Amino acid sequence: RGIHEGVLRFFGECGWRVDSYAIGSLTPVSAGAAAGGPAPALPGRMGAALRAAPRLRRALRGIRQRVRMTALLPRLRPAQAIMVGGGELLSDNGLHFPQSLAEIGEASRQLDKPLLCLGCGVEGTWSAQGEEMVRKFLARCSLIAARDRDSAGRIAALVGKPVPVFGDFCLNEGLLLKQRGGWSRRRRTLAINVQRIPEPWSTAQDGYEDAVVSLAQKLMHFAVWEGLKTVRIFTTG
Repeated sequence: RGIHEGVLRFFGECGWRVDSYAIGSLTPVSAGAAAGGPAPALPGRMGAALRAAPRLRRALRGIRQRVRMTALLPRLRPAQAIMVGGGELLSDNGLHFPQSLAEIGEASRQLDKPLLCLGCGVEGTWSAQGEEMVRKFLARCSLIAARDRDSAGRIAALVGKPVPVFGDFCLNEGLLLKQRGGWSRRRRTLAINVQRIPEPWSTAQDGYEDAVVSLAQKLMHFAVWEGLKTVRIFTTG
C-alpha cells in the first residue's frame, strides 16, 4: 500500500494520470487501496473442491484471468505505459501471480505498450511452469528494477543482465510529518534502513547517502516537537 501511494504521488507530481488495477483480480482499485493481493477465496463446497484439486484450480484461474484481461484491454488502450510494481509478485505462489503477469505481458504485446516492473520481489522456489511464465513476463519489460538485492540476483539470472534495486520502503518526511500525533512519547528513535547500491549503479551511492543524511536532518529539525530525539541508520544489505 505504501509503494502504491508513493508511486501515485510521484507520477502525479510529474503530471501523469494513473489508473490503478489489482493484479490479483485485474480490476480497478481506489487510490488508497493496495493494488496487490490475491482475490477473495471461493466460499463453500466449490472452494473446498478447488482446494482439493490444485491443478484444476490453476487451470480455471488461468482461463478466468484471460477473460478478465480481455475485458480490461479497452481501458488500457489509451495508456502510454503499463507498470507492475511492489510485493512478491514474481513468486510462484501456486502460480497465482505468474498467471496474472502472463496476461499482463500478453496485453502489453497486443497493445504495443511499454511494460515496467518496479519493486517486485521473489520469494520461495519456482515451479518449471512458474519460472517460464515469469521469464516471459520479464522478457516483455522495457524496465526492470527489483525490490531487493536477492531478488535482483534471481531476476538477473533469468534476463541475462544486471538488475537495479528499486526498494520496498516509502519513507519520506511528508508521510511522517502529516501524521501529527503519530509519534509516541516513548518512541524517540527513528531507524532508516539504507543499502549499498550494486554495480553498475554504484556511482550513485554518494548522492543516495547525501539524500539519506538530508532526510534525517530534516526529520530531526521538524519532528523534535513530537519527541523524536535520535535517528539511527542501519543496513540489511
